[in-house]
Amino acid sequence: MAEPPVIASWELHDPSFPKNPALGHLGIDLKRNTGTLTYNNETCQLTTVTRITPTRFGARYQVGRFHGLLEAEVANDRSITVKFIGTPKATVSGTPHESEVQWIASAYQESYDIAGAAVALSKGNLGYVWSNGGSQFTDAHTQDQLYAARQLCCFEFVHLAAYLAGRQKVAGQPKVACQGTPLVSGAAAMVYSKRTFKVWDRKSVIPRNKIVVGVARAFNNPSGFYHVGVSLGDGRVISLSGGSNIHIEQTGDLFGRVYYSEVLIGDYPWAQAQNDPGAPPPPP
Repeated sequence: MAEPPVIASWELHDPSFPKNPALGHLGIDLKRNTGTLTYNNETCQLTTVTRITPTRFGARYQVGRFHGLLEAEVANDRSITVKFIGTPKATVSGTPHESEVQWIASAYQESYDIAGAAVALSKGNLGYVWSNGGSQFTDAHTQDQLYAARQLCCFEFVHLAAYLAGRQKVAGQPKVACQGTPLVSGAAAMVYSKRTFKVWDRKSVIPRNKIVVGVARAFNNPSGFYHVGVSLGDGRVISLSGGSNIHIEQTGDLFGRVYYSEVLIGDYPWAQAQNDPGAPPPPP
């Protein structure tokens, strides 16, 4: 199932004639319980917008001579079925305007919940591929390009999840935010701070959103580590690596003693990595 939308929009069509021109447009913001409906070339503000289940929401509408209630159900492919209970009495289908990563970005922006954003990316079955040779993250010069990137390495995945959970700042003042260059580092050295990170005792449960850095006995990168992930706060870590791509494992299993001489933990360096000195640190 797709991650439930928080801010999303769809183009509405008659399901019997999907290739015909669109009937209208539906947009919702479940953070603020607002939305708009365009139907029959007229637009109205939705009222009493309510999430009914994780994938269903309802609202009241009055657009031109039409009025009543609507219920919308989001499918696994993020399409939508909208039932109008009133006038007109009809059921229409909708295709999403935004990508699934944009939905995740809307849901987690300024939450600073890196772990939550990382898990949402994993649930989306988005086809991320670990690579140390060539990176779509490095080549991304707009938010749209960053959100479309699927070929990353482990520390770039952490930066991506952190960007989605952060302020999502862009360089300059573009008219449309997605057209600006994302202000997020993709560097290995920027994913953690050697000065502030502590060695994990291999016993305690690492708090949620802590960055977990594995220093291998051999083959570390120039920044001094071999692998990095994000703690889920329950003894597990989520990360991107070869083979299984995005995966969730017990911390001790992922960073075993045989291959790793030590494991470091600490806070994501928001100021250095995303020019966000005001970001609240995760709970200790």
